[in-house]
This record gives sequence, structure tokens and C-alpha cells, in this order.
Amino acid sequence: MIGLGPDGGGTGARWRLADASGRILGEGTLGPLTGHIFEPASRAAAQQTIAALLSDVQAIGKPVRICAGITGLSTGSETAQLMASWLAGAFRLAPDAVQVVDDMRIAYRSAFQPGEGILVYAGTGSVAFHLSQNGKADRAGGHGYLIDDA
Repeated sequence: MIGLGPDGGGTGARWRLADASGRILGEGTLGPLTGHIFEPASRAAAQQTIAALLSDVQAIGKPVRICAGITGLSTGSETAQLMASWLAGAFRLAPDAVQVVDDMRIAYRSAFQPGEGILVYAGTGSVAFHLSQNGKADRAGGHGYLIDDA
């Protein structure tokens, strides 16, 4: 089994392709990929980044699952579902083979198991994030500079 893990952000995106043992088969960087797709131009830009991702990944292998962490969206939101459908379509995968979650969930899971610790991110934006054992996300901040990242 081969899995693809894109990490999308406002200044750029990166990705890794790995086999079932965790061995990295390939990795790369792309232009921005965010959940801020509120107008036709931003939707087109996101789709162009996904097309570039497909092109880069196809040269290495075909993933059977994708789990993407994308800034600017909420897990389970309409935007996350739309992004998942674009990825599934581009890679010709069944919808249930693609999961799109917020980037803080991915960052948290890279450091903690659910129920452990609090992730604090302070950079362009700011957020404190905790994922409970039952999967409920609690956070302070992280809603973007237009709303509250003072």
C-alpha cells in the first residue's frame, strides 16, 4: 500500500509518498494550497496545485490512500469535503480513500497521541490545539488573521 500525505499552507505545500512500512518513496514542494477557496480564482489556484501534485507524484507511484492536512479549513467542513473530492478525482481514488483535515490535527498527531499534550503554534498565525481521546478538537485561536490571531 502506498499513501500520500500533502501538507498545504498559505505560502506553499509539501508532500510525501510512503509505502506501508513508512519508507519514503518521494517528497516535494508545491505552491500554496489552502482552504481559503472563496472565489473562482482561489479555487482555480487550488486545482492547479493539485494538478501539479498529481504530476509530481505520478512520476514516483500511485497512492491508494491520501490524508491531507490543509490550513484554512475545518475537518469535516464543506470545504474539506470539496478538497477531498478534487484529490480523489485527480488521483482516481474512491472518495473514502481520501481524508482532508485541518493542518493542526496533522501537526498534533505528529507530536502526540489523542488525549496527550497541547500543541501551541505561533508563527504567521497562532493556535493552541488539543485532540481528546474520542477525537474532539479543542482550540484557542487558529481562526485566521481576519478573525482572531492577534
